[in-house]
Amino acid sequence: MELERTIDSRDISKMVGRNHKEVLRDIRTLIGYLTSAKVQPVDLINFKPNPSNEIVISDYFIPSEYKDSKNEYRPRFLVTKVGCELYGTRMTGQKGVHFAIAYIERFNQMEQHIKADATRLTSTKVQLKALLEHEEKLEQLQVDVSDLKNEIDLTRVQKKRLSDIVRCNAMGAVGGKKSDAYKPFYKIAIAENWKSIKNYFEVASYEEIPRLRFDEAIELAENWSASAELKMNIKKCLQQQQLV
Repeated sequence: MELERTIDSRDISKMVGRNHKEVLRDIRTLIGYLTSAKVQPVDLINFKPNPSNEIVISDYFIPSEYKDSKNEYRPRFLVTKVGCELYGTRMTGQKGVHFAIAYIERFNQMEQHIKADATRLTSTKVQLKALLEHEEKLEQLQVDVSDLKNEIDLTRVQKKRLSDIVRCNAMGAVGGKKSDAYKPFYKIAIAENWKSIKNYFEVASYEEIPRLRFDEAIELAENWSASAELKMNIKKCLQQQQLV
């Protein structure tokens, strides 16, 4: 972020209407003045020099390089705002005013750009946080749905127990596996038993029977009896076989 708060010495040469080599020379002269300064800031409390406040050249001018049209490296400086102010002291009159206006406007633009980036970053963070919270809510919802499904649907053991009762009912209705009515009516009896259960609970499949009503389903299954029509058909089948 620090480099974005500087101006290229090549841009300064355009602002002041001087050759870049001349600007580089001016900056090196200013650096020489800064490094040879004998006066240090004074600690006003103890009235002693304060070495920790010595002048730092990079606060004004940062040495750097760039590639020219021949793809060769050339020297340049990245100049901070205070560096521009210091460089401006070398110019007086209209040229100095124009330079001050130019670099102040340039730094204002950079500051606005940095603020805009910060605003966009903040907005992105807010959006990302909202997205993460939304995903967390979806994950929690999936967990809740899964838990609810486990609470609502019959367990595998409950389904088997109910199915065993239905098959036992069907087997009893047709008179056992060795009965002549077993083959033609066993599956019909099972279907009729399941149909009565599903109609009672108003579900498309017995697997949708609420777990909390399992005991009710068991009682209903255990009290099932074949319809009058099915009983009559089974009876006729058995009588015909006896006549053969």
